[in-house]
Amino acid sequence: MNARVEYTDASTDEIDLRDIAVALVEGWRWIVGAVVAAVALALVHLFMTTPVYNSELETSPFPDGLREINAIEGYSYSEERAFKEFVQRTSSYQLFQRFIEDSDRPASEWGIPAAGEPGDASFDTALRRFFNDRFSVSRPDDGGAVLQLSYPQGVQGHELLNAYVSWASSDFSGVLVNRAQRAVDSSISRNEARMEAHLTAYEDEVSARIDRLSEDDQIRLERLRDRLEAEKRAVVAAREERIRLLTQAEHIAEQLGIERPTTPRDLGRQSGERDIVYAEINSQDGLPLYFMGTRALQAERRVIEENLNQEAKTSAIREIEKEIAQLETNHEIQAMLARQSHSPFIDAYNSLKQDNALLRANVVRLEDVQVTDVTQWAYEPEAPDSPRAKLVVALALVLGGMGGILLVFIANFVKSLRAYRRQRAAI
Repeated sequence: MNARVEYTDASTDEIDLRDIAVALVEGWRWIVGAVVAAVALALVHLFMTTPVYNSELETSPFPDGLREINAIEGYSYSEERAFKEFVQRTSSYQLFQRFIEDSDRPASEWGIPAAGEPGDASFDTALRRFFNDRFSVSRPDDGGAVLQLSYPQGVQGHELLNAYVSWASSDFSGVLVNRAQRAVDSSISRNEARMEAHLTAYEDEVSARIDRLSEDDQIRLERLRDRLEAEKRAVVAAREERIRLLTQAEHIAEQLGIERPTTPRDLGRQSGERDIVYAEINSQDGLPLYFMGTRALQAERRVIEENLNQEAKTSAIREIEKEIAQLETNHEIQAMLARQSHSPFIDAYNSLKQDNALLRANVVRLEDVQVTDVTQWAYEPEAPDSPRAKLVVALALVLGGMGGILLVFIANFVKSLRAYRRQRAAI
């Protein structure tokens, strides 16, 4: 009988580090190959990938940069509000598009990957994609803003960012100046409208006053003319009464035989009718008219009859005519009608005119307005932001080494597995 041969299995569950070290040393070719392959792939990646650079510009609100604008009465613009609006404007593609269109340098000189001319659909699409993908704005807690531009190699990114922010700052200052000017113009227009309203109201008031004065003067004139006519009629009536008395006295003088002016003494004392005459004389304050005699009475009567309707200038008539002459020439009305303009006599009008003069004195220049202060301009980066060659190569070395070690372990495992199968087949 053959003797039974027993094989002792030398394997155990423990890991022998010396075996691992020996396996790694023996499999150095795998490790080096894997590292070389990884580095080669990394170099190919670096060669095929376009470098991307990153530039940052830091800005903050400019202190007291809106002093000239806020000096305008009724106009107020806070620095924080203006700066916030500036940041929002710089984040707008439309503003960036206007910058490119207004720039003396075409997009190709900036290196922007947009073919064609501004206004072309393809150009606008490429420019919009470049802005939306590459430009960003962040607001730190310190109240400022950080504007970032990521750009591929060949683009003058830092110059583009600096020029864009400078142009945007100047453009926004111009916008604020125009807004302030429009506010001033609007205030002036409102004041002018109010001035015109005051002037129209005052002209209506003056016209009404002239009408009232003219009506009052006309009423007084009519009353004075009525008084004048009454006084004239009174003079005529007095003359008629005088004629009546002279006629009556003339008849008496004819009866008494008095032809020439005489006195009762010259007539002598007589009886009969003469006693009646003396009694009448004694009862009156003066001599009766018939003592003038028929000739004098007739002469006076004829003169009065001839001048019965001739105008007389009594003191009352002269006073009335004086008042009429004064009323016919109203100097207050003439002065108001002679005015070339009523504006000097309107206090509210002159106050608004003075306000407009002060508003027009508010001349805000573009250089007097500054919203933002650039604390750090964008500079040309020394190395691309991505890909980072050193980091990629380092990762390739690490990953290549790890891959090589893994390959060594796999090769040893396959080798030991084959040996185990041969051993089992030989039993």
